[in-house]
Amino acid sequence: PPFGSEVFVHHASLARNERERVEKRFLGASGAICFATTTLELGIDIGDIDEVGLLGPPVDVQSLLQRVGRGNRRQFDRTKVACFCDSPGHRARFEHMLNCARRGEIHAPKALFRPSVLVQQALSLLYQNRQRWVDAESLHERLPSWVAEGWSVADLDDLLHHLANNNWLYALSGRRFGPGERAERMFERGTMHSNIASSDGHDLEIVDAVTERVLGHFPVPPSSDAPRGALRKADVPSEIVLGGKRRQVQRVTGKQVRVTSGEPAAGAQFLGGSTPTVSFEHARSLARFLGVGESRVLVVRTPQTLYLGHFLGTAYGRLLLECLRTSVRGLSGAGNAFVVGLSTEQVPDLYFTEGQVLAAISKHRRALSMALGDGPMASYLPEGWWTSWLQQALDVPAFLSLTDTFRVEDAPPALMQTICGLAPNSL
Repeated sequence: PPFGSEVFVHHASLARNERERVEKRFLGASGAICFATTTLELGIDIGDIDEVGLLGPPVDVQSLLQRVGRGNRRQFDRTKVACFCDSPGHRARFEHMLNCARRGEIHAPKALFRPSVLVQQALSLLYQNRQRWVDAESLHERLPSWVAEGWSVADLDDLLHHLANNNWLYALSGRRFGPGERAERMFERGTMHSNIASSDGHDLEIVDAVTERVLGHFPVPPSSDAPRGALRKADVPSEIVLGGKRRQVQRVTGKQVRVTSGEPAAGAQFLGGSTPTVSFEHARSLARFLGVGESRVLVVRTPQTLYLGHFLGTAYGRLLLECLRTSVRGLSGAGNAFVVGLSTEQVPDLYFTEGQVLAAISKHRRALSMALGDGPMASYLPEGWWTSWLQQALDVPAFLSLTDTFRVEDAPPALMQTICGLAPNSL
């Protein structure tokens, strides 16, 4: 109540026709509510919305404006939004972002060139060529000038040889390369056209067993070792939650899972495909909003965890965590853009040498790379390229300058709950 059956769900795992169906019904309803992920941030026409509810703070000010902008935008000169918080930390983030929005401070992350794009472009160029070949010269010709300056033809030739050594390509005559087994599979699946991590990259098609309507997609279970296209019913959960309803699995045939619809799934949660990035500037702005000095690291001790409020943003926050894990034996923990939580009672040394930072980057390069939004094809790069890019993108000298100025002190009582509320969910 009061919406009756006019309760909708909109998320990326739903098939496109199902999402469009939801959009059309929501647009035409006189009174309805729609639960959605970021899929409705993209300017889809769903009419005027009386009120927007945000379940927890968005990642940044830009996302906040995209979501809030839908509330009453056609009828009034202001938008209407309800911000739902489950901790003092979330409340502080909401208040900070609303303050930034009023002041026009966006704090967007700086754009980085990701060399994994070169892998995607090489494969894309390969399949644009009717003769199915690519070489370093043709790839280099198509790079923007600001990218081409940093990557020579010889560099790209090394990349193509590396891809050939890993079965993505195979060598032809004249330093040309044709499609290898892995490239052919990626082309057949249609997953080679983007280097953006997406929750749409699923393998199983969910079909209504009664209507034959495609409902959405579901990932192949990571525990399954069955060959592609040979999944059995035992490889798939007996129940799948999709579109807010429980779906009972009836039959699995090839890449299709036939289901029947059940009752609404109370407490169902959306699982995102990637973690958005909070910029260094936005994290520092939150620190200033809370009255925390630029170089202060605030400590909160609980019986299980030691929290360090650092306000470094996603990339440097992850680098801080990995430096601590590398330099302190047996230390475990988790972190995000604002807080690191550690399994220790004593505050570890936060002074690092350049060698320690470089060792942390080398040892934990996958986690750090993901924190920078490296793209799904980053793992196909030569190892040296990957490490070198991380060192440049993370700006090791700048990070060392930051840690040199750290002043560690206990958090004031007024901020203790806020620091804990900003902590990563995994803690």
